[in-house]
Amino acid sequence: MLLATSISCALAIGLLHSFVESVRPALEERHGLDEKHGRRLTRLYTLLSAPLLLLAGWLCDLPALASVLFFGSLALGVGVAFLTQSRTMLPWAIFTIAAGGAGVTTAGLVLMATAIFPNQTNNAAGALTLGFAFIGVGALLTPYVVPPLIRYLGFRQTLVFLALLCIVPAGLSIFCQHQIEFTKEPLLFEGVLHDPRLWLLAIPTLLYFPLDRSLDVWTQPYLAELGYRGRAIVRLLIGFWLAFLLMRVAFAWIVTPGYEVWALLTLLVVSSMVLGNLSGAFARSSGYVGFWLVGACYGPLLPGFLGTLIDFDSSHNFRIPTVVLGGLFSLGCLSDLILEPGLVAFAKRRSARAAMRIPMILALVMAAPILILALIRFYR
Repeated sequence: MLLATSISCALAIGLLHSFVESVRPALEERHGLDEKHGRRLTRLYTLLSAPLLLLAGWLCDLPALASVLFFGSLALGVGVAFLTQSRTMLPWAIFTIAAGGAGVTTAGLVLMATAIFPNQTNNAAGALTLGFAFIGVGALLTPYVVPPLIRYLGFRQTLVFLALLCIVPAGLSIFCQHQIEFTKEPLLFEGVLHDPRLWLLAIPTLLYFPLDRSLDVWTQPYLAELGYRGRAIVRLLIGFWLAFLLMRVAFAWIVTPGYEVWALLTLLVVSSMVLGNLSGAFARSSGYVGFWLVGACYGPLLPGFLGTLIDFDSSHNFRIPTVVLGGLFSLGCLSDLILEPGLVAFAKRRSARAAMRIPMILALVMAAPILILALIRFYR
């Protein structure tokens, strides 16, 4: 039951990742909002998520892991259902979704790290990478499933159905509440902040968010510059995301605990080389293999970073404080708000091919602290 709860959390996190943007057009039509107002609600959700993720991480450390998961899942379902109410309720609905999503995200990450491979100690990177495969499935399916459901079932019925799905983790957690607890004591927060290994992992984790955003902004313009149109772009993107998800599964089962840092370093170096080739590519044939390789390299990066961070002090019976994970996601939310307008403006002034050099440089910068961490581990 603990495994089922962790997988339901992963799917809920994936649903949440794409939900607000997927439902926004129908929300605008339902409540008579213009596009500007709808985008403002999306930004409000991201802005509210930043402090709430930090708060949820702090609550998990009290410890109140099972309670954060249970009430976070309930709040998420209530917030989704609130979107069907009057226009004046929308800000409160967005706040409730952000609060519930923060709870499910932080508690769900910790639960996945321990529940997916329960017999393997210090393999949080592998467990989270497999858990993030389910998150990816939820995030990818939501934009393709929610709009058709709204058309065929109606706005209210679809959101009530999604609200019920959101409370599934709360329902499952009732049957294993005594098992949802930390197996290690947290390290002192002050001591962790002064440990250089934390920053060597935190820097690439934070840089992953602008890396992900830059690829999201420039992928389709780049393919259009190479001469791809319509179905060809769709096929390339399907290949990209399949490689992205399959590599997460492969990483989880293949990489041996203790060698995940070297695996992440290899993926970063290979991705920067491929992105460098893509930025100078002029032939259409270079797009296929190059984009699939980039997708395969990027799939395990974020869960690999987070899992390595959770196993921060793997040689002893201690764990990283969950508030650190919440803080990293908070900064990631803020970077989305700050960087997206700049990336879009830069893409308008430069060719998409030239813009692909930015994720290449980011990948190289991320590789540097990972290399230092790998050497520290090797010589200890």
